[in-house]
Amino acid sequence: PFYENGTYVDEWDQDYVRLPCSQSYITKNGTQRWPIIQGSLTKLQHLSETQMAAMEDIKETIEECAGRKYEFNCLER
Repeated sequence: PFYENGTYVDEWDQDYVRLPCSQSYITKNGTQRWPIIQGSLTKLQHLSETQMAAMEDIKETIEECAGRKYEFNCLER
C-alpha cells in the first residue's frame, strides 16, 4: 500500500493482496520468487515470439511461477 507521504510498505498478511514482486514471497529454501517468475515469463515470451512455444512450455511456466504442480490434462488434447 501507498501512504499519504507516497511511501510504499510491503505488507504480507491476510489484510493485503500478496504481490508476486514482494520480498516476502519466497520459496521453501528462502529464495525470492520474483526473479524466478521474471525468468520464466521472459523465456516463454521468447519462445512465443519465435513461434516455438508448446503446451509443455506454458505448463512449465505456470508451475514455475506458482511454485507447485498442476494437472493440465484438459488442455493437452
